[in-house]
Amino acid sequence: MLQSPSPTNETGRHLAVLLEDIPHVRLLNTGEATYTQGGRLDLTLVSSDLAADAIWQVHPTLTSDHFTTLTSLPVAPPVLPRPPPRWNIRRADWSRFQASLDEWWADYQPPDDLHQQERDLTAAIQTAATTAIPMCAPSRRHQTDWWYYNDEVREHNHRVNLHRKLYKKRPNPNNLRLLQQVVARARQVSLRAKEDKWLEWCATFSQHTSLGQMWRSVRMSSGAAPPRPAAHPHPQQEAERLATTFTSRGSSDQLPLHTRRTQQQLQPHRDEAVREAMEVADMTDRPFSLQELQQAKRRGHDTATGADGVPYSMLAHAGPAGDTALWKNLRDTYAKDCKKEHEKRSGSGAGSSRRYYIYREQMSLKKVIGNRNTTNSLSSDNNTNEVSEEAPQACATEQSVTRPRVNEKCKKVSLEDKMIQFLEGHGQHKHDDDRVF
Repeated sequence: MLQSPSPTNETGRHLAVLLEDIPHVRLLNTGEATYTQGGRLDLTLVSSDLAADAIWQVHPTLTSDHFTTLTSLPVAPPVLPRPPPRWNIRRADWSRFQASLDEWWADYQPPDDLHQQERDLTAAIQTAATTAIPMCAPSRRHQTDWWYYNDEVREHNHRVNLHRKLYKKRPNPNNLRLLQQVVARARQVSLRAKEDKWLEWCATFSQHTSLGQMWRSVRMSSGAAPPRPAAHPHPQQEAERLATTFTSRGSSDQLPLHTRRTQQQLQPHRDEAVREAMEVADMTDRPFSLQELQQAKRRGHDTATGADGVPYSMLAHAGPAGDTALWKNLRDTYAKDCKKEHEKRSGSGAGSSRRYYIYREQMSLKKVIGNRNTTNSLSSDNNTNEVSEEAPQACATEQSVTRPRVNEKCKKVSLEDKMIQFLEGHGQHKHDDDRVF
């Protein structure tokens, strides 16, 4: 086994005997030389379960000073798990769905724990869906164009989607004619990709081509389901391993010592900048309204659901009870759970600040919030003394104490304006969360 120019090698044979005595391990080497020069080991070890039908051989092509070894292991792919059942949204009875949510909301007493409120709402939606929406048979979706799909086809499909949205937004003859031209071009590209892929497959025909391989290719070109790759036998452990690897590689501990010291020196200044930006009043510092929640609902095609299994269609048809429950959960999250653990006293002169965290349901309100008139809280040109006309109705966010604004061009301020700014600044200390909703 220890290859050398000599015909016999007692050291290699002794190592082979020792390795073969190891339990549950098999050595696949047949004694054929893999190196033209000696002094190196080239071993192939497998477990006993895989060594039954394993094939080990040496490739005839010489690369540098050694030959490549080929090992074939006949391993059956794992059985793919059946996909979970899905809701048949097309046959949903939304009246019954809303009635079930109304009945649940009439007797429901929201707990103080916001996470428990979210779990209760999710369970209520799932229960209502079970009674009002039938289930689909589990199946695996596939695209019929997967066998010829390439970058060119993807690009033209993207252009078709863009022009369809443009025509839907502005339906006029020019956009219609442009959409027809783009669709015709995308069809030509798809047909050419099909033809090229088919000719490429036909070029592989020979007297050794099996009938089964030919029929598999025919079914593939007809749009049948593609052969799915084998799933990982331990997906949870693999995901945790990848997450750990990503965290360790992105950790600051790998940075040089000088860089880490610089980060530690800059961290207090960065925290102070963020804290000051949080204290600056903004027009968006007000709670979400029920009308904004209804506008933010997505009413298009459903995408893949999350861990809770609730698609967009269920939220869009939740009715008054479902909307109220979801809005209350968002409202309580914004008004109660967004407070800072420790608020400074008003007499300290530093004002009050709040701590915010990103809540999962609030991401659906992104488009609606974007329509509000807002100011940049991180800009140094913000006028912290301006108070919105809707300040008595706004929200659960305490306003900060006004600080003198530093302008590039100094302007003269009259005594009356100074008095107004002083009164407005001291009026911002009054907090009343119960008046918000």
